[in-house]
Amino acid sequence: MCPEARTYWIQIKNWLKEITGYQIELRLESFLLGIIKERLPKEVKYLVLHIITAARIAFAQHVKRYGNIYSMWLGPYLVVVLSGFKAVKEEMTRFSEEFSDRPNDPFLTALGKGMGIILSNGHTWKQQRHIGITSLRKLGLGKKSIEHRIEEVAQTLIDNFRQTNGQPFDPSFLVLNAVSNVICALSFGHQFAAEDEHFQKLIQALKTIVYDLFPTIMNYLPGPHKKALASTAWILSFAKQEIQKHKESSSLHEPQDFIDYYLLEMEKNDPNSTYNEENLAQCIYDFFGAGTDTSFVSMKWALILLAKHPDIQEKVKKEIEDVFGFSRSISYQDKKKLPYTNAVIHEMQRAKYALLFGVPRRSTKDVKMRGYHIPKVRNVVRIHSGTPT
Repeated sequence: MCPEARTYWIQIKNWLKEITGYQIELRLESFLLGIIKERLPKEVKYLVLHIITAARIAFAQHVKRYGNIYSMWLGPYLVVVLSGFKAVKEEMTRFSEEFSDRPNDPFLTALGKGMGIILSNGHTWKQQRHIGITSLRKLGLGKKSIEHRIEEVAQTLIDNFRQTNGQPFDPSFLVLNAVSNVICALSFGHQFAAEDEHFQKLIQALKTIVYDLFPTIMNYLPGPHKKALASTAWILSFAKQEIQKHKESSSLHEPQDFIDYYLLEMEKNDPNSTYNEENLAQCIYDFFGAGTDTSFVSMKWALILLAKHPDIQEKVKKEIEDVFGFSRSISYQDKKKLPYTNAVIHEMQRAKYALLFGVPRRSTKDVKMRGYHIPKVRNVVRIHSGTPT
């Protein structure tokens, strides 16, 4: 970590101690994701999160000072930061191949073992990404045919909310169940009951996946990363059990889910193929890793913002009732009839994104972008920005 970054990091910790009266071990996931794992009083945790949010805002001021492309130290890594809609779009469209690799990071390697979609590189990544996109499209991703599965889960979530009879409750568990079950339906072809023991273990495993600040020494130290790796192993084992059930059912001639489509691809026996059960299990893990937390956090923010702004909540409710009454559920195609509701959803997603940035990329060759030289094998992160700069 460079001296400037270290000084900034220490200053934040000193502010927290001075304001809260507690010596808080500020970790990277606290700063980026708002996760406070220490045993602190609730009011102290809320105060710390407010301070961290202010620090993140200050962190974003780098864009105003240095522009939409700049370098900085992120923990022990020197990275190139791309910020704003235009810069990120240019990188994703003009330089998609040049920034297609993932960093050679010991923790990410241990987590994904170079397999699946998110943490793989080269030929493996291209094939796994291809089967993921084509299979999900065949299953109806982005089309009306998939809506009935989401509607079933959404209706169950609404029913669970109604059972609280207007009393205060924490919706986190119910929302996480709902989001995870949508991914189960796509991956396994079926959903799980909320009380299912294996499903609940899956939910708990997903909640423990966190990133460690010092991955280069993770194999020698205890810590959260050990739980993350153990949870990863359990999720992969869970996926392999479902794969075995599909192999025994002999229903591949009528594929109903992602596992079916993947097993069909494996039967082609291409010598250059990377399609195998290990990669299949990792792809399923990636679906849960990429889809569960992002959707879960977005929905929680939506609930919080609507609760905080009851006037907007009432306008959304009125628009829906005026257009559809109480007779049926709403489909994706109905968004054209609900301009205010559609605008509220987009504004919530703009204002409260799930992550500050995603898994970093790595340049596969020297790149000249917007007048800057980005050398080969340089880590690149995309900062999510609320303004289209």
